Amino acid sequence: TLPSDAIVKRSRYDAHLQKLAQKAGAEFIELAKIVEVDLHPSHGEVAVVINNKKINISAKLIVDASGAKSLLAKKLKIINGRKSEDYIISLQYWLELKKEEIDRDFSERIEFHFGSKLVPEGYVWVFPKQDVIGVGIGGLAKNLFDQSFKLKPALDSFIKNHPLLKKGKVVLCQGGLIPSTIYPQIHGPSTLFIGEAAGIASPIHGGGIYYARKSARIAFDFGDKYLKTGNHKHLQEYEKKIREVFIDQEFKWDYKMRSFFDQDDFIDVLVRGAKTDQKAAGFFVNLFTGVEAHDKVYQQGEEALTELLAQHHPVCSENKHPDIISIPKETTIEDLESFSPQEILIVFSYCLKGLNCPAGRFSSECHRCGNCQISELINLISQLNFSYRIITTSDDFLSFMDETKGRYKGLLAVSCPHVANRLG
Repeated sequence: TLPSDAIVKRSRYDAHLQKLAQKAGAEFIELAKIVEVDLHPSHGEVAVVINNKKINISAKLIVDASGAKSLLAKKLKIINGRKSEDYIISLQYWLELKKEEIDRDFSERIEFHFGSKLVPEGYVWVFPKQDVIGVGIGGLAKNLFDQSFKLKPALDSFIKNHPLLKKGKVVLCQGGLIPSTIYPQIHGPSTLFIGEAAGIASPIHGGGIYYARKSARIAFDFGDKYLKTGNHKHLQEYEKKIREVFIDQEFKWDYKMRSFFDQDDFIDVLVRGAKTDQKAAGFFVNLFTGVEAHDKVYQQGEEALTELLAQHHPVCSENKHPDIISIPKETTIEDLESFSPQEILIVFSYCLKGLNCPAGRFSSECHRCGNCQISELINLISQLNFSYRIITTSDDFLSFMDETKGRYKGLLAVSCPHVANRLG
């Protein structure tokens, strides 16, 4: 059961916020294009063009909420050096359908679709509104660029093959880059950045409204102190608070949760499990609604995936699989001495990691924290100058071996019976 939430049209929502701001005393200037910004220790000056006329506006504090393409962020060079892995790229259509069709088919549901064949490390969403359906696709920009993945053909194909959406007419197309990491600097002389202008958006699903509102609330507290005292330390304190709230309390767990969606095997187990398993279903609800603390959501997802994997691939206590590759007891590391260290690959499974692994239990990374067996093994392997690989699924391992074909002559793997049979 979903908590009480609403799906809104962003344009109407922004217009609603504008009216609230005007009632509170804000002045709203329509059709104003910012062409220049000058910042000084005591104030900022913004040059805008309105109806082909240039005017200058001066303010003691400028709060930039202009989104990922902030002119001010570019001027201060705080987005210089950003790479494709720092962004999510998305595309969304509004599909026009008859209201009775929307009410009948979508009034009680929203849809999320996952899988590398659909979009690598991303997802497709279907959100009903009163008179249109929002259908979008998004994923990490780096993966899409590296694989020359095109969002529009993928989204068009999804809609064409969807039994309900294929009848819809596209009435709006929108999309672009969404930051997935907070910018290295989110304040300047007499300036604060909030929302996507500060690089604040969900690293998992790219959502921005919640983060814009929350960062704005924090900016209000510290901006108010700055206006009353003129002390720039309050602008620095704002940045410190933002990083504490979003990185330490939220995003560090979100980055770990990305590993749940890296492999199709994991996605399949979680999605199928959510149909009957309350913990898995609750994980998805909490992930996309944000009603629970992110560390608790990560723990919930990790526990659900661990339990579902155990049910799906139970470790065999009896020899039910005669084709399992066995290693003679007398086999030791000395048997690999005929190969150079660079030709030896040591492989072990993610399940040797602890439940609270700082790199994420279901990822192929290790931070060498010293709290599990994998950390100890990697330290030993590094001393011997061997290569290593943490495998998350058998498909992941087979893909890795295809990519590195011929590189390794000696292979030593630690595996459970299920994976051994897949590899055998």
